[in-house]
Amino acid sequence: MNFNKPVLAVTMGDPAGIGPEIAVKVFSTKALYDICAPLLIGNGMVIRQILEITGIGLSVRKVNGADDAGFLQGVIDLVEVPADHPGSFPFGEVSGPAGDLAFRIIQKAIGMAQSGEVQGVVTGPIHKEAIRKAGYPF
Repeated sequence: MNFNKPVLAVTMGDPAGIGPEIAVKVFSTKALYDICAPLLIGNGMVIRQILEITGIGLSVRKVNGADDAGFLQGVIDLVEVPADHPGSFPFGEVSGPAGDLAFRIIQKAIGMAQSGEVQGVVTGPIHKEAIRKAGYPF
């Protein structure tokens, strides 16, 4: 599909950190859609939880990639990366499961960039210790 703006893969960051909140707040702004066609790469369970906590009135639409996305303000086009340990991301706690999910989200976004599906990657905040706890030499 030919888009007028660059398609960017935005990662949600560490699910136990501030990244998912930053992501939903950014996706709620018109300015984001003015400059790019954004795809959120992350986990729907985490994003829905953050939307509920913050009260931000966005909907989430799971897509397979850029060709499925609508890029409409008010709707987060989400490329789902499943959690191997759903519900195991207590806020503010460094953990291997959170690091594993954050790392796999980054891998997905980079793969999309390498294949040419997206023109860039914007990474949310991660925690290097959590990634190391997940077994990745980071």
